[in-house]
Amino acid sequence: MFDRNVSPSQSPWSSPVILVKKKDGSLHFCVDYRKVAEDNREKTAFSTRNGLFQFDVMPFGLCNALARFQRLMDMVLAGLLWDICLVYIDDVIIMGRDCNSHLTNIANVLHRLWDASLKVKPSKCNFLKKEVLFSGHVISDKDFSQEFILDKDASNEGIRAVLSQCKEGKEHVIVYAS
Repeated sequence: MFDRNVSPSQSPWSSPVILVKKKDGSLHFCVDYRKVAEDNREKTAFSTRNGLFQFDVMPFGLCNALARFQRLMDMVLAGLLWDICLVYIDDVIIMGRDCNSHLTNIANVLHRLWDASLKVKPSKCNFLKKEVLFSGHVISDKDFSQEFILDKDASNEGIRAVLSQCKEGKEHVIVYAS
């Protein structure tokens, strides 16, 4: 991380570093910016036992960082979005009607990311899957040969609806609203 994203700093400001263990056991580097006032967010210096550093690129957690990255992804994948891929921040779902079109679409998306100097972490990628976990939801190909189940309810507190299908004896939620 220190090779291209940060540089030594002489800043009079500093925020503490927290290392959080990921599911795979590796560490996620986090800077605690809660004590930095809103109008001072650009002062991103942080301290470690190796010295004081500051970011050369915008770290996540800062005001507007996610919105800017989403805008970048929308620009990089313009013309492909909704037709062959969906993007949410740094997660991309690539679709295809069959294996060959899916492989072509994967190549198109990867070329766009490469041309924009964006990197993909292979260990976080899943290719040629019919079902994926995306932002906490299971996304799968729709099976129109199976009957849809619509559960709905209304009360003074609100309304709810769940659209699902039975596959292999289990009910799979396709979409819900409340």
